[in-house]
Amino acid sequence: MASYDVLNINVGGIRMKTLRSTLLKYPGSLLAKMFQHGSTLCPMTEDGAYFIDRNPASFVWVLSYLRSGVLPPNLTNEQLEEVRVEACFFFLEDLRLKIDAALTGGASFIRCNVSGVDHKVPMALFGNIPKHMISTLLELVIAKDFHSGKNSTIFFHNTEAFSLITNSLRHNMDVTTDVALGASLHGYTYLSYAARLFLFMKNSFYSDK
Repeated sequence: MASYDVLNINVGGIRMKTLRSTLLKYPGSLLAKMFQHGSTLCPMTEDGAYFIDRNPASFVWVLSYLRSGVLPPNLTNEQLEEVRVEACFFFLEDLRLKIDAALTGGASFIRCNVSGVDHKVPMALFGNIPKHMISTLLELVIAKDFHSGKNSTIFFHNTEAFSLITNSLRHNMDVTTDVALGASLHGYTYLSYAARLFLFMKNSFYSDK
C-alpha cells in the first residue's frame, strides 16, 4: 500500500473517497494515526470501506481543508463551530487555529470553560504576556481551581476564581481583601495572589520577538 492509495471511507453513513496521503497530511493528528499503514484504529464496513463515526456534514469541510489547506470562505459561524469540534476531535491544530481566527475576525483569544459555560477571553486582556506563557501561569497559580484541557481550552471549576482574575485584569486594578468575598470564597488569599501576579505580568512582561 502506498500513501497515494484511493480510499473508500464511510463517515456517519455517507460514503466518500480520498487519497490516503490526504488523511496523512498532519502526522500528529488522529486521522494520520487511523490511516497509517498497519493501523487498526479504523473499523471496516462489510463492503470494505473505512468507517468513521462522525458528522459527515462537518467532515466534508475537514476533508476540504486537508486537500487545500484553506478554510472555505462561505461557512457560517455555526458551521465553523461544528467544524471546530471535528478539528479538536482529530487533533488538527492548524485547522482549529484558522477557525478561531475566522470566528474572531483575526483577533486572538483564549477559550475558557467556566463550570460548563464557554467564554472567549481576548488575548488583549493579558497585555504583554506571551500567549504560550498564559496557560502555564494559570496552571501554576490556580491549579486547584482549573485544569488545562487539550486544544487550548482552560477549564475553570470555580466561577469566582475566573471572575476575580479576569476582572482584575480588565480594570487593571490590584486586589485587596474583601471581607464579604473572603467569607464565601475558599482560598481567596491564594486567588488574590494569582490576580496580583497576572496584573504584574500584564504590566511588565515583554512579548516574544
